[in-house]
Amino acid sequence: MQTGKRWKPSRADLEYVFECASQGLPQKAILEGLNVDWHTFNKNLPFFSEAIKKGKEQFDKHTERQVPEVVNSLLKRCLGYEYDEVSIKQDGEVVNGKLLNGKITTTKTKKHVQASDAAIFFFLCNKDKLTWINPMKLDEPSADNRGSILKWIEEQAKEPAEKKDKKKK
Repeated sequence: MQTGKRWKPSRADLEYVFECASQGLPQKAILEGLNVDWHTFNKNLPFFSEAIKKGKEQFDKHTERQVPEVVNSLLKRCLGYEYDEVSIKQDGEVVNGKLLNGKITTTKTKKHVQASDAAIFFFLCNKDKLTWINPMKLDEPSADNRGSILKWIEEQAKEPAEKKDKKKK
């Protein structure tokens, strides 16, 4: 590991720091890649600060564009979803990568992915923190009994509707 006065950062080091920061790597990983210690890196921080700043900005812009995709994926996992699975079978003899005396059969099958309890819990904890942040504290469900957790979630979902009905009366 290079330390102190012996290390002089180069243009390649600057480009490396920018690349790492634009990929979202923490400074510790950047240090390891440069093979320098924290003290040496801090001495040269003014040299790297702009590269780190620009790299982090690029990373943030890139991840901001992906947030809606991640939210949609999380919702799909919460609700369950269907997809088409395509399987291709070939019957016959293959010579030099070509199918002779046979046929290719394509089969489409509709598959269903069940809702994920973990995704539901994560989503609710983030969307309604006051109600869902840590239901395990309520001693209603046990952590190792999945059925009681699902039952508890269903009951919690019904309670707000019952409260609204009482307010209307």
